[in-house]
Amino acid sequence: METSTVLNIKDPRAHELARELAERRGVSMTRAVVDALEKDLDAVRAADHDAVAARQEKLLAAVRQFWADKGLTPGGTTMAEIDAEMYDEDGRPR
Repeated sequence: METSTVLNIKDPRAHELARELAERRGVSMTRAVVDALEKDLDAVRAADHDAVAARQEKLLAAVRQFWADKGLTPGGTTMAEIDAEMYDEDGRPR
C-alpha cells in the first residue's frame, strides 16, 4: 500500500459526512472513509461482475440459437473429424 500519497478533500459536505459516519460508528474519520469506499467499491465490482456474466449468458444463448438454426449440437462433429472424412492422410480429397 502506498503511504506517501495524501488525499486532501476540501469539500465541507464530505467532511461533514465523514465526521458523522465516524461518530456513529465509533471510528476515526479515516477509518470511516476507508470503510465506506471499500463497501462502495465492492458493490461496483459485484455489479461489474454481474454485467459481464449477463453478457456472457446472452452470447451463449446466441451461439446456442445459431447451432439450433444450423441443426448442430454442442459437442458434435469437430472440424478435425470433418477434415478426416473429407481428406486422406496425405491431405488429398477422398
